[in-house]
Amino acid sequence: MRRLEIGADEAVAIALSIAEASSEHELFVSMLKAVEAFRGETRFCAYVVKHQKAGVRISADFGFPHHDLPCEQVEDWLLRDGPKPGICHGLAEGCRSAGAKLMAGDEVLGAIFMVFPDKKDGGQADEVNQNLVEDFARLGASSLVALRKRRLSTMVLEALEQSEEAIVFYGEDDEGVIFSNDAYHRVFPHYPSRRELLGKKHIDLYKMDLEAGVINDPLALSEPDCYLKERQALAERLVDTQREIQKLGKKTYIYTRTRSQAGAIMSRRIDITEQAVAEARLRQREKQLQSLVYTDSLTGLHNRPYFLEYMEDLAIRMKDGDLEAVSVFWIDLNGFKIVNDTYGHIYGDSILRKIGRRLQMGVTEASEMVRYGGDEFVMVFEKAVVGEQLEVLANRILTIISAPINHEATSIQIGASVGIARTSGQDADLAELLGNADLAMYEAKKQSLCAYRIFDPQMRSSMIERNALIDDIREAFDKEQFELYFQPQFNTQKGSLVGFEALVRWQHPVRGSVPPDVFIPIMEENKMIEELGRWVLMGACKEAKHWPGDLFVAVNVSPLQLRNPHFALTIGRALAQSALKPEQLELEITESVLLDENDGERSQIETWKKLGVQVALDDVGKGYSSLSYLSQFPFDKIKIDRSFLKAFEAGKPKDASAVILHAIVELGKTLGKTVIAEGVETADQLEYLRSVDCDQAQGFYLGRPMPAKEARKFIRKSRSLLWRRANMSLGS
Repeated sequence: MRRLEIGADEAVAIALSIAEASSEHELFVSMLKAVEAFRGETRFCAYVVKHQKAGVRISADFGFPHHDLPCEQVEDWLLRDGPKPGICHGLAEGCRSAGAKLMAGDEVLGAIFMVFPDKKDGGQADEVNQNLVEDFARLGASSLVALRKRRLSTMVLEALEQSEEAIVFYGEDDEGVIFSNDAYHRVFPHYPSRRELLGKKHIDLYKMDLEAGVINDPLALSEPDCYLKERQALAERLVDTQREIQKLGKKTYIYTRTRSQAGAIMSRRIDITEQAVAEARLRQREKQLQSLVYTDSLTGLHNRPYFLEYMEDLAIRMKDGDLEAVSVFWIDLNGFKIVNDTYGHIYGDSILRKIGRRLQMGVTEASEMVRYGGDEFVMVFEKAVVGEQLEVLANRILTIISAPINHEATSIQIGASVGIARTSGQDADLAELLGNADLAMYEAKKQSLCAYRIFDPQMRSSMIERNALIDDIREAFDKEQFELYFQPQFNTQKGSLVGFEALVRWQHPVRGSVPPDVFIPIMEENKMIEELGRWVLMGACKEAKHWPGDLFVAVNVSPLQLRNPHFALTIGRALAQSALKPEQLELEITESVLLDENDGERSQIETWKKLGVQVALDDVGKGYSSLSYLSQFPFDKIKIDRSFLKAFEAGKPKDASAVILHAIVELGKTLGKTVIAEGVETADQLEYLRSVDCDQAQGFYLGRPMPAKEARKFIRKSRSLLWRRANMSLGS
């Protein structure tokens, strides 16, 4: 690749003229002159990236047809890796153009563009021109960085000169004073002028202070030589920053000495006389408040700030070998939020006070006991609690907390989850210890209303895997890894296809197929289920628009969506964007979310009904005994939980599961609800549903969940599939 030859002297002169520019304009003028010196008349334009990459601006324009290079195109090239702008208009015949970015490392500073007369360089002319521009771009970028640094240094120096802080700089290697500002000489009027002060050593200034009698230090007044030696030793120990309160005459200053990476030292004095007087007045008050700072005002136990400092002290003691082991019991009350929501925060505060008092009186072996925050308590034992002692302590804590609490005319009983972690040795990590206890506590919460767990390393592995899965779920949205599947539903008597239930599937590139019962609960816990729910609703409505108008699509609604007052707008938007008829959309909610009998939830469902959609109650009979929801809420359909069909045995119509299933069907029909049973996997199950007049059925026997394309084929080919299978199963 051929380059233009530039002599050494000429190159130095060019570099100096550009590097010594005092402004951007002067820098680019020098660059243009240098180019024209050996390339001839040149048209030149420079763009500079604005502060914080807020676009670009034209910094220089010398006869350049920049109307063909608008800032928008240059900005797209520089800041968003767009195509490099081309110069296609306004060029005289025989001219050539070139452009290059101004780069400082990976940072884009701007760009330059030049138009040259054609010097008949043959086929390599464009290449030579581009090389020339890139050479000047490198030189211009480094000069632009240097210019900005010089301007910043000038501004910093001006700020130091005008500062009200007393500032002095000492050079490296005991060079003495190299700068002092006016404020410094106002603080030390007994010093010589700024020029005369140059070169004076740090200790020289202290000698002047002693002679002037301005230092209010007992050692300085009684033993000046000893004081000077102490100051000298302090200066020699300076590595990073020293800070002290210094009194000079009637004034009080914050005095800091900082050594820079270059070795220079900056001394600053900030006048805090007024603050010092106020501080003296508050000192006594601070002593009175000290205990309050570390005490929980509600329970009288120590609080989190105290606990964190206490743990730091324990860490030091363990590192020094003064403490062999530490055990932590992390306690979290179960159901306390329900107490607050039901009885109010005043009642809840009373409960916390009583539990705190019980723990304080009932677990006297604890070295420290704190209310960490909310409904969490932490006990620390400065020893290894193991074996029978651990079991006794844990059960005693659970018993103390779960005992009935009487307040006014009410008696309540709440539980607790306790996580226990232990560590020992000088290398113990107490921050990790607390995390381990917290992890164990969350594992205990999964067991029962009252339980304790001892930390096991597998818990951390599970947490890491869970967090990795959460990250993968977030990525799945971006990479569109979720897919909608549709499972058919049939009329049991007519054998006709009536609709599909929309189900979400996740095919992970590494994990493979991730079951919904794995990722759905995690999404619910981490507030991601609403985003997935919106995606499913929108996708299901758009797909159902391709089906015949007599088919519906059923979409599951999460508890968070049910309790979101804006979800009705989401439903309306999905119907509007898909142009799906409202009666073709069926929303399914699970029986368990209605246990609180919230009037807001009833209002939500009524709002959905006003939009014209159908509402179904899912998982009916799954672990709950109350069927009052069927009359209290405006459901169109009830969906019998698959557990009843799973327990059904052909030939045993009097079996409990068959009787209950029949009863639910009869109840639904009496209330005017459509009844559908899920989990149909055998011909016997289907025949029984037909015999008890169950309206609809769904299950693997009738059709597995399938992608949207297969669902469309299924609609075309299999709308009478149930009828054919039913007849075959009966031997017809």
